[in-house]
Amino acid sequence: MQSETSAPLLPRLSAVQIISELILVVVVAVYATSPFLDLGQPTRLGGIESEYLTRTAYSFSTILPEKGYIPLWQPYLERGDPLLENPVSFAFNPLASVPPILFGLYDGPKVSLLLAAICAGIGGWALARVLGLGLLGRLLVACLVIGKGNFHAYLVEGHFPLVIVQAFFPWIFTAVVAIFKGHRRWAVGLLAVSFVFVFWSGVPWYPPAIILSIGLLTLCAMFERGTAKRKVRVRWKHVGGVTLGVIATFFLSAALMYPLLTKGDNIGETTIFEDHRADLIGTVGLFFSNYKDHFSVGIHPQGFAYSYYNYVSPPWFALTLLGALIAVAVIQRKRLVGDLRFVWGFLAVLIFTLLWGAGRNPLIELFYVTIPYAKQFRHVERVFAIASLAFIVLMGIGADVIWRALVQQPIWLAQRWAAGRGARIAARIGLGAALLLTSGAAAYDVVGQWHVTWGEFFTQTESPLEDACITWLRETYPDRPLSVWTLGYSNIYTYLRNEVRHAWVASDFYHAEGLPSTIFNGNFQRPAITPPELLPEFAIGITHFDETWMAQYGYEPLEGSINPYTEGRPCLYRREGAFSYAWWTTQAQLDQYSGMFPVEETTPITSFIRDYDRIGVLAQARLDQDVVVTVSETAYPGWRAFINGEPAQIESLGGQIAVVLPRSDAYFTVMFRYLPERFFLGSRVTLATAGLLTLYLLRVDRLFNGRIKFPALRFTLRPGQILTALSQRIVKQLDPLASKPPPEER
Repeated sequence: MQSETSAPLLPRLSAVQIISELILVVVVAVYATSPFLDLGQPTRLGGIESEYLTRTAYSFSTILPEKGYIPLWQPYLERGDPLLENPVSFAFNPLASVPPILFGLYDGPKVSLLLAAICAGIGGWALARVLGLGLLGRLLVACLVIGKGNFHAYLVEGHFPLVIVQAFFPWIFTAVVAIFKGHRRWAVGLLAVSFVFVFWSGVPWYPPAIILSIGLLTLCAMFERGTAKRKVRVRWKHVGGVTLGVIATFFLSAALMYPLLTKGDNIGETTIFEDHRADLIGTVGLFFSNYKDHFSVGIHPQGFAYSYYNYVSPPWFALTLLGALIAVAVIQRKRLVGDLRFVWGFLAVLIFTLLWGAGRNPLIELFYVTIPYAKQFRHVERVFAIASLAFIVLMGIGADVIWRALVQQPIWLAQRWAAGRGARIAARIGLGAALLLTSGAAAYDVVGQWHVTWGEFFTQTESPLEDACITWLRETYPDRPLSVWTLGYSNIYTYLRNEVRHAWVASDFYHAEGLPSTIFNGNFQRPAITPPELLPEFAIGITHFDETWMAQYGYEPLEGSINPYTEGRPCLYRREGAFSYAWWTTQAQLDQYSGMFPVEETTPITSFIRDYDRIGVLAQARLDQDVVVTVSETAYPGWRAFINGEPAQIESLGGQIAVVLPRSDAYFTVMFRYLPERFFLGSRVTLATAGLLTLYLLRVDRLFNGRIKFPALRFTLRPGQILTALSQRIVKQLDPLASKPPPEER
C-alpha cells in the first residue's frame, strides 16, 4: 500500500509526449483566439464595456511609462476612484496587467486573451493529468476548456475580466485533486496562487462560488475506502491541506481584499431586481447548443443570452459518449471508475452550480437574505462557468473510461476474433482512431465557436466621433480641469487620454462613494438622479442628447465645437453656473444651507496643481472665520490633507475632500494626497504571506529540523497536522484499539 508520506504515482509520460501534448494545446488556444489577434492595429476588444473594464490596462500601458509609477487614485471617472484597490482592478494579476506594459494599450489585452486561453487549456490538461486520465481524456478536457461557450461569450459585452478569471478555474481544481491524491506542498501552493488570481482578476463575483465548489469537492473527496476494520477513512490531513491553501489565498489577496472589505460602505451597492429563475431543463440543453442568440426562446430572463451560452459538446458527441459508457458497463460488469470520489465531487459541483445559475438553489437564496453584500451578486447565470468546467471533467472521465476499455486495456481481448496479433493491432488502431477523430471533431466544433460573432466586431476602433470632440475640448482649454456629461460608458479611453473627467458612468455595478459629510448638511455625491446644480460645465451633444434636453438644463452650443460627422450640429454644449474644480467658502456660509449649496456662495480657486493622487491648492485664510477649501474628488477613505507640509484634519464636504484652514490672514499651501493605509497594510500582509509560502514550498522547515534536533518534537509545517492529531486523540478516547493502524499502514 502507498506510504502516507509519498505522492501517488501517475502513469509515466515521456518528456517528448508531454511537450507534444502541450504544444497541441497551445496551437488550439492560438487558433481559438486568432479572430481577436489583429496585433499592430489601433483596435480594442469589442463590446460596450470593454474600455471601462480595461481601464487598468490603460493605466499600466500609458500612465506607468509617463509617470514612472502607478498612481493610487484615478480622477477622470465621475469624481474619481482608487486605481488599484477597486473591485474592477486587475493590477495584481500578471496575466492581465503585464501584457499592456509590454505590448501597449491596444495589443496588451489581446495578448492577455491569448495567454488566458493557453493558461486555461494547460490547466485543463493538468487537471486531467492529476485525475489520471489517458491521452484522449487529457486532450479532450484541455480543448473543451479552451472552447467552452461561457469562456468567450462575455466578450460580446466587453467583459474582459470575466474571461481572464476563468483561466484559473482548472488550476484551482487541479490543486484540490492533487492534494487528495497525496501531493503535498506544491499542490497547496498551487491552490493558493491560482485562487488568489481569481481575486485579482477585476471581477469580485467568483470567489464565493469557488469557495463553495471547493467545499463540495472536498466533502466528497475526504472520504476514502479503508480497511476491513475501518471501511471508510476520513482524510483529515488532505482536508487540512485544502484549508491551508484557502487560508493562504485570503492572506495573499489582502492587498486588494482588505481595503475592499473594510471600505464596503464606500462601494456603490447594486441589488437584485431582475427575475433570475430560468427553465432548468432548457438551460441544461444550452450545454449542447451552439446557437448564440436565445433572446426569444423564453428559457431564461430576457437580455442575458450571452451569459447563458454554455456550449461544451455537440449533442451527437454527448450521446455517443453516453451510449459507449453504457455498453462498456454492460460488457465489463464492474465499476467503471476505480476511485469514485472525484466523480461524485465534480457531479456535486455541477448540480449545485446548475441550480444556482438557473436561480433555483435554495441555499444561495438563503445566502442572499442572510449574508451582507450577498445580494449584490446578481447575474447568477455567471456561475455556469464553473458548471461547464465540472461537466467537461465528467466528459473527460467518461471518454477516458471508453479509451481504456476499448483501446488501452481492451475488454474484447477474450473474444475469439482477437486471438491473432494482427487483429488485435488493427482493432486497437481502428478504435483508437475512431475515438480520437470523433473527439477531435467535437472539440473542433466547440473551439470553433470563438470564430462566430454575435453580430458584433471581434475588435473595433475607438469612437472617432467622441474622440474628436473630447480632443478638441482639451486642445481648446489646455490648462483647465474639464468635466463632461455624457450617457453611456463605451468610450473611456479618450477621456483618460485627454485627462477630461467622464462625469456620469452609467455602470450599474461599482461607484466609489465618499465618507458622510462632516462639515456640511448636504450631498455633492452622485445620486440616482443628478440635480441640475451638480451637472458639469460641459455636455456632449451628438446623438446622446437633443437640443430640448440641453436647453432645459441651461446648456448652449459651444461655438467652434463642430461635429465632424454631422454637418451643422455641435459636438459640445456649455452652461454657466457649474461648480469649479477647486473652491473655498466659509464654515458660516455652509452652516446656512442644507441639501444643496449654491454655487454663488463659492469662490473659485485658480492656483492649484493636479496630478492624479496629489493635488496642491493655494488659498488665503481669514482671521475672523474658518475658511473651508475643497476640490471635486470623492472623499474615499485614504485621502490625507497637509497644510504647509504639516498633517491636517481631512474633512468630507458633502462627500468630497476638504480641509479647514487655520484662522489667519496668510496664504496656505494645501496638499491633498491619496495615501490609503488599509491598502498599504494589506500589501504588507500579501508580501509577508508570499514570503512564508515561498519558504513553505522550499521546505525550509526541513532544513531547520536537520540542523537543530528535538528529542520529542518534530517542527514541521504539514498541512492538516493539527486536524489529524485531534482526530486521532478523539478516536483513542472513544476506542483505544481503533487508534492502532492496520499492519499495512505501520
